[in-house]
Order: sequence, then structure tokens, then C-alpha cells
Amino acid sequence: MKRLLSVFLLLWCISAFGQRDKSFELGIFAGVSFYNGELNPWAQYSPDFTRPAFGIIGRKNLNRRWAIKFNAYYGRIAGDDSKVNQDANQTRNLSFESRLWDVGSQFEFNFVPFHPLDDKSSPITPYLFWGLSVFGFNPTTDLQGNQYELQPLKTEGQSRGYRRTSVGMPFGLGIKTRLNHRVLLGFEWGIRRTWTDYLDDVSTTYPDAGILDGVAADLSDRSFENVGPNGTNWGTQRGNPNRKDWYTFSGLTLTIRIGPKPNECYFQPGV
Repeated sequence: MKRLLSVFLLLWCISAFGQRDKSFELGIFAGVSFYNGELNPWAQYSPDFTRPAFGIIGRKNLNRRWAIKFNAYYGRIAGDDSKVNQDANQTRNLSFESRLWDVGSQFEFNFVPFHPLDDKSSPITPYLFWGLSVFGFNPTTDLQGNQYELQPLKTEGQSRGYRRTSVGMPFGLGIKTRLNHRVLLGFEWGIRRTWTDYLDDVSTTYPDAGILDGVAADLSDRSFENVGPNGTNWGTQRGNPNRKDWYTFSGLTLTIRIGPKPNECYFQPGV
């Protein structure tokens, strides 16, 4: 995936800076972030799990139909079994919160011809986007008033801890409009498909007895019911490794076009 990301970013640079139109949009993003995984299987925009998010974006309009966007976002994600209306979650009783940074690039496809410098194109358009991103996370939880980072504790008995940096595939939809030749306003919803199942520190089984002790053991198994051998949960299912975790950023974008005024240079965007 890292090699694929490198190729994608190279194509981004070639496409973005090899265009006749030298204008470029730079702006801000403000919205929310949330995650779906073992500790929040289905809920969308639940007040319990949704957190503020913000970032910066850059966009290069290639023509009326296509654009390339760069983003650098920061948010937080959270999950809590006690707030999920499922018996298995309630019994497992795990929770986490994590900071989340996301840097990536996406191709945008406009449903109707659109360009900030072209008055003959539509002033507003919905669009689809798809791309690649690199993201970082660090799940933590609270025990008796103290905050603990979960990855170093290896709560599932891993011989090597999971990586806290990974690659994702953002995709989604949005709508954008030009307020004038300089200012553009938009809204977008973008979900990230990831290749990790440890955003929430939960993936496989409870480790065998004796592998963990102290705080690591206490945070590995906080369940209200033991169903494994010898009155423990060791060796029984803790998560679902066949379903990777997802996260979402959605919110408003405000960008300013940087470049020559339309009447100061020749401009004729492609179709």
C-alpha cells in the first residue's frame, strides 16, 4: 500500500502542476469525525462517539469535470461498549478514545461542468471523490481515573504491537459552489476504509492466562461475564479480525483561489 500511495502522490504532483491553469485553491475544513468498529458497530453521528475535527485543504481544478484535492485533517474518535445496544458489547465493557491525524489526496469528479474561473459553467455542483491517505492513531482508555495508552500494553497478547500509522482509502461525496471567482464554499462526507483493525485496540481473542499481568490484564478483560475455561475469558473471542475499522470526516470547506485574476491572463479550462 505504501508503494501505491507513493505512485498516487506522484501522479497528483504531475497532474496538479502540469496544467495550463495556474490557479490553486487553499482553505480550511471544519466538521466532525467518528469511527465504526467493534466498539461502535453501526451508529452514525451518535453524540456519544462524534468529535470535532478540523484541517486544511488544497485543490487543483484540472478542468470542468476533474479536480485533485489534498487534505491534512485532525480529529478524535471514540467507542464505548456500554453505550451500544447489544448484549455482547454490554458484557465486554471496553472503551477507548484516540486522537487521529489524516493526510491524503483524492480525485474529485464533478457531476456537472464546474470551474471557479468559468462563468459559463454551473455555479454549483455535487461531486464524488476517491483517493489514498496516511493516518495515525493512538487508542487510550481510563482506569480508576488514570489514562493509559493501549498499544504498548499489548492487550491481546501480541508478540509485536500493532502499528499506529496505517494507510486508508477515503471516498465519499460532497457539494461545492463558487461565491465568486476567489471564494468557494462546500460540504463533504468522506469515509475512510482502513487496513487495520486496531483503531479501538480490539481485534482477535483474549490472550491466554499468564501472558498479561497488572494493568495490561485489567484493561484486556473488563467484561462482566466469564465464558472461557477456569472461570476466565482467555482464548475466547474479544473482537472480529475479519472486519476492519473505518472512520469518517464530514463538514464544511471554505477555500480561496490563489492565482491570477481571470481578466489578467488567458484562461480556457478543458471540458
